[in-house]
Amino acid sequence: MATQRDLAEHLYLSTRRIRDLLKAGILPSGGAGASYDLDACRESYINYLRGLAAGRVRGEVEGTEPGGPRDYDELLVMERYRAKKLENDVKEGKFAPVELLTDALQKAGKIIVANLESLPLLMKRHWPEITGDQVTMVKKAVAECRNAVADMRLDDDPEKKSVDRLR
Repeated sequence: MATQRDLAEHLYLSTRRIRDLLKAGILPSGGAGASYDLDACRESYINYLRGLAAGRVRGEVEGTEPGGPRDYDELLVMERYRAKKLENDVKEGKFAPVELLTDALQKAGKIIVANLESLPLLMKRHWPEITGDQVTMVKKAVAECRNAVADMRLDDDPEKKSVDRLR
């Protein structure tokens, strides 16, 4: 015979979860002495999980937070709501396909790079006193920006790259 803590360790659950399962009648009660048969509790818990998986048992969903969905029907309703909301957001133009965004960013990048590459010439034309070293420094900065953008991927963190470049 075991305590609630022993039972929780045996089933890899929290003692709070054990209390909830006991209260719901899923695990056999230990009686007044509060000692539990580990084998009987394990068997009951496995049967409960099998029933949930097969849809024969309606019960709480493992690991849901307080105030969250409590059963599979509620989860299904929430998932349908989420899918419909996403569909509506796409129709309203709140989201755009990744391909469209990628094309737009590539076109914008080409325009920006062309303008940045003409910057040293414009600077020399407006300020003839600028030295060759200053123009070379600007060209180098433009090349670094171009290379950073060319190597960028969707999952990159641009702030991290700029910090790494300064080191």
